[in-house]
Amino acid sequence: MKIVTRLIGMTAIGGCALAFAGSAFAALNPTFLATATAGSSTVSLTAADSGLSDDATARIQMYVPAGFTFTAPAMGAKATASSSFIETTRDPNTALRTNGSMIAVSTTDAAVTQGTAGCDTGSHIAAWSATFTTSDGDTFTFPVVVDQTTGTETQFGAYKLVACFRPLGTGSSSSNTSGAGGLTPDTYGNKLVSATLNVPGFGVPTKSGSYLWRSLWTPYATGSGTLNTAGNVEAQSTTRIASTSLTLTGKLKKVGNKTQVTLTGKLMFDGAGVADVPVALHHGATKTKLVSLGSAKTVAGGTFSRASALTKATYFQAGATVQKSDLGAGGCTASFGVTCADATVGAEKVLSNVLHFAAPKK
Repeated sequence: MKIVTRLIGMTAIGGCALAFAGSAFAALNPTFLATATAGSSTVSLTAADSGLSDDATARIQMYVPAGFTFTAPAMGAKATASSSFIETTRDPNTALRTNGSMIAVSTTDAAVTQGTAGCDTGSHIAAWSATFTTSDGDTFTFPVVVDQTTGTETQFGAYKLVACFRPLGTGSSSSNTSGAGGLTPDTYGNKLVSATLNVPGFGVPTKSGSYLWRSLWTPYATGSGTLNTAGNVEAQSTTRIASTSLTLTGKLKKVGNKTQVTLTGKLMFDGAGVADVPVALHHGATKTKLVSLGSAKTVAGGTFSRASALTKATYFQAGATVQKSDLGAGGCTASFGVTCADATVGAEKVLSNVLHFAAPKK
């Protein structure tokens, strides 16, 4: 597996739309990426269909691995999101990318009951309304609900998230002529390309291991508002927890009449040092208000070092990310008896211990 790395902020969880290449072997060619940090309460989920000419996505079911817990957020709670979609009534060849938000709503809210008609008609334990607005005021909206799994689904985890998308409508390119289960066609013929949802309410496990997320994608039948379950396709993503560690130590010395602290540490992944990784270093007067000190790159064995002047009592901490990987179809083992199109490994963010040095003696 090839590991790609990048510098991260100390607490950022964000995500951006994926652009993985897909092979045209199905009505949909999806990829799915799940990223989480041990002990946090948010997971970042990115769902993308790489083929602009593929059939429109009707539904995505995302199965939460065992080990994750879930508590419904308070009504009105907001979360960040981003999306890329095509307004097929205007330009079927251009994807529009925009930021948006998710708002926690009642499971009986009209945005949920109308938006899930014919898509996910069971009971829900939580719901969000996701909204994205273009620069000229056009909107792309869809509900995301959380259901408890039942029957044979329980082998994949206790919960699943379901996103439902409206059919394209009669005025769009590759139009769907009617809505699924009475679902009103989308005004602009909006067609999902990708969406990243930073979903709150989760208890992310702290136990070391690899947690497999499964997503099951259902397209609309071409030229119809009917769900084409015969075209179901799977995509998977593994979230790694606690397989990466980052240590930080420091040593003081006098340089002339000034005090200098040399920060050193090691980045380990699955028991081996990782070289050529940017490590973000932060410092501050309190643990909760750390600002950037710059960065240092790991060398052979995963070690890094950086010196800094010490003029007052200071806290230090380091952070890094082992970045996402795309394993392709070969890394995916089918779970639902349908084609498994792609498998990914989510980015793993890691923070070091916190160091504290008292003010130097004069």
